[in-house]
Amino acid sequence: INTPPPAAKAAGPDLAALAPALSAYKSVFAAASGKSRKDCQAALSGKYQGKLQDLAQAWCDAAKRFDASEQGCQVGGSSENPTLNCTETITVYPKDGDPKQYKSQKTFHFSGKPDGTWQISGW
Repeated sequence: INTPPPAAKAAGPDLAALAPALSAYKSVFAAASGKSRKDCQAALSGKYQGKLQDLAQAWCDAAKRFDASEQGCQVGGSSENPTLNCTETITVYPKDGDPKQYKSQKTFHFSGKPDGTWQISGW
């Protein structure tokens, strides 16, 4: 009798364990929304090693609101260095005109914090 091997389970954290770090990432966009150009740029550029600086430069003058959403996230990496590969849509709502959407594939990298939670360390 050939019994299939048990399904391999990822050794790392699951999506539920990584979700709070993803929420913290999304909150950066909320923090930048409705702010002055200077405060908007500080909110976006001051996090994640300045990786959101291009967005800040391009939009902090004209945007009234930012929104980031992730779909189809797949957990990967290892238990020490988990990743989350998602389709991301960043929507910029200008003060006047139609919203602009930027879609991309993004692989978030996480690092563990001493309290056992995870934080995004880059992408």
